[in-house]
Amino acid sequence: MSADIGVSLYFRKDCIRFRNRTISELGNPKYVHLFIDSREKLLYIQSCDRDKDAFKLFYRQEKRDEEFYIYAKILMQYLAFVIGVAPDSVSLRFGGVLLDEHTVMIALDEYEEVLSE
Repeated sequence: MSADIGVSLYFRKDCIRFRNRTISELGNPKYVHLFIDSREKLLYIQSCDRDKDAFKLFYRQEKRDEEFYIYAKILMQYLAFVIGVAPDSVSLRFGGVLLDEHTVMIALDEYEEVLSE
């Protein structure tokens, strides 16, 4: 798993924050698909065009960097269930692997707690 590619899950804010390199490696998309393999505890992030299943990425300028987010309360509750943590859990950081130019894989059973929110 790469330390530069990955996501953080902010359960109390109902959002997923994407690392800058993750978005860059996916080609700076405006939309992504998220696929969850609950049996293997894997999350796949795939760049895509806008469609009914796509999540729009929100971009926010924060200090020196842009930050990339998705806000999705029900998705965050489901991810908490898959990972095995409480829905109001502390935030978690995950590394990822670039599978191809459109897809990143995140292992949901390999994480560390985010110290500050």
